[in-house]
Amino acid sequence: MPNQIFILSQPIKTGKTTLLKSWVDTQQNVGGILTPDVNNTRVLYNIADKTFHPLQTQNPENSISIGRFLFDKNGFITAQSILSQCLKAQYNWVIVDEVGRLEMDNKSGLEPTLTQVINAYKNHEVNGNLLLVIRDYLLQDAINYYQIPDAEVLHTDFFKTDLPKPTNNTNPLIGLVLCGGQSVRMGRDKAFITYHSKPQYAHVADMLQPFCDEVYISCNAQQKNNITQYYKYMEDNATFKNAGPLTGVLSAFNQWPQHSLLVIGCDYPYLNRTDIKALLETRQPDIDVVCFKNTDTNFEEPLLAIYEKQCATLLLHFYQNGQQSLRYFIKTVNHKTITVNDNERLKSVDEE
Repeated sequence: MPNQIFILSQPIKTGKTTLLKSWVDTQQNVGGILTPDVNNTRVLYNIADKTFHPLQTQNPENSISIGRFLFDKNGFITAQSILSQCLKAQYNWVIVDEVGRLEMDNKSGLEPTLTQVINAYKNHEVNGNLLLVIRDYLLQDAINYYQIPDAEVLHTDFFKTDLPKPTNNTNPLIGLVLCGGQSVRMGRDKAFITYHSKPQYAHVADMLQPFCDEVYISCNAQQKNNITQYYKYMEDNATFKNAGPLTGVLSAFNQWPQHSLLVIGCDYPYLNRTDIKALLETRQPDIDVVCFKNTDTNFEEPLLAIYEKQCATLLLHFYQNGQQSLRYFIKTVNHKTITVNDNERLKSVDEE
């Protein structure tokens, strides 16, 4: 599909950006921009560099008004610079999220760079494919304005190649990256160690994103100040303090009692996306907990697990009876374990 223009067109608030963020994380050689909502604020994401930049603002100076929202003009300058660089980089895909009235009516926002990019693909001046994100009610206007009648509109299924197989368990799912703890043996906070070009808490959160309704970093009061604004966090509830990992899980269930939790500890740097998929594909309606089991140690891994929503009440009673071990809790409920061929992937790194 060389030099082809594609369009993803869906209504507002249907998860277009989230879908694309999950998809690009599974692809190679992708550039361009996404504009995700992070903590109810729109930001700019450079796909190639995996970096976030300010976009939405509260400051009326040097801003552009779009409806009731204000956007920093410098954010659009950054976006145009990223798109200009894409023309030189020879990406397999370049994504532009998103094309709207600001560009077509006001010739601002991503313009004039957006037109230059589209024309470069129309004239076969670059290799690869261009994907434009356009809201459904603007689709035909955009096709006419940019004169791209041959652009192919892709169904959302095209971008779901890496999602888990459907299961009979449809409980809404919160991804929880457990970062609490003192990291005494490590000598420094293991949540902020970089193994994969970003702090470990961010790497795990990005890995969970395709599979969860929302992802939160579970942290203590000291850690929250070091978590970048582009990730949602949930501070430990003082009601459950000093209970080890159970503190984070109980805090999450206290906040989302009708959700299931996909819980991953921040100290498993060798875990991969395939392992996360395996957890989801093993869920069953009559199973309370799905977790990995390390066949070298013969131990269940309670921080590589899914706790279904019924565990909210079960865990609370467990805690109120003076128990704090998640590994022991798993043995008291209906659970299912998964093994892997290489237990190195299940290795918890807590010493340097």
